Amino acid sequence: MATSARSLRPGNGPYSSSVVSPSINKVDHGSVPNKPPVYVLNIEKSASDTTAVERLKRSILACADVSCHILHLNQCSKKALDQDKPVAVFIGGQKTPWWEYTEAELQGVTEMLRTVEVPVLGICGGHQLLAKVFGGEVAPIEKLRSQIGPGYAGCLREKGWIKISITRDDPLFLCLSQSIVVWENHCEEVKEVPADFVELARGSRCHVQAMRHRLKPIYGVQFHPEIESGRNKQGQTCLRNFVSLAGLPSTNTDN
Repeated sequence: MATSARSLRPGNGPYSSSVVSPSINKVDHGSVPNKPPVYVLNIEKSASDTTAVERLKRSILACADVSCHILHLNQCSKKALDQDKPVAVFIGGQKTPWWEYTEAELQGVTEMLRTVEVPVLGICGGHQLLAKVFGGEVAPIEKLRSQIGPGYAGCLREKGWIKISITRDDPLFLCLSQSIVVWENHCEEVKEVPADFVELARGSRCHVQAMRHRLKPIYGVQFHPEIESGRNKQGQTCLRNFVSLAGLPSTNTDN
């Protein structure tokens, strides 16, 4: 690391000048008037499985004064992005292994993410999806037996409060030390960072814990910044830092 992560300032990061202004003319479906809309992508196979994405939405609203529109995987497209003009995109996780998704199911979200220009934060499965879309490699952390399934049966799961190390200075980690403790719950991981991305944080078991695009304001984190405990709120700090570097209006409250 060249300098301490504490030396970075929100709004002065590598993407601050390219962030889309939250002042727009069109609001999305069900949005609150005068609040900038953001997409929260639900990448679960079933559109009715919204528990995790609703939790993410609540955490976003605790940090940012925005209007959240949940968009399921089968609703994602460049056309939707162009019509609704969200000022940021958040991508939640999923319970279904990536090998159970078809190419057709991922076509719309792939097109959307390859063309998006506004800030993006992919979380857990969303982090892995970004790697897949941009040419990285995603696979189980470890197979515990030769044949796996259904679902993630037979795969090693990393779950709980895990210590990870920040490997590169970035506004995402403003006011955090080099080692942070965050919540993890996943069986797959990014094995190879896409060529257009750089690694930001690393873990001992799951190596690629955070990454960002070299030119666009696109971030992926393997951990869940929306989950916090009484002592472990460093993930929430990352979420607030993303809100700041993305130029979203803050709630200005401490959680």
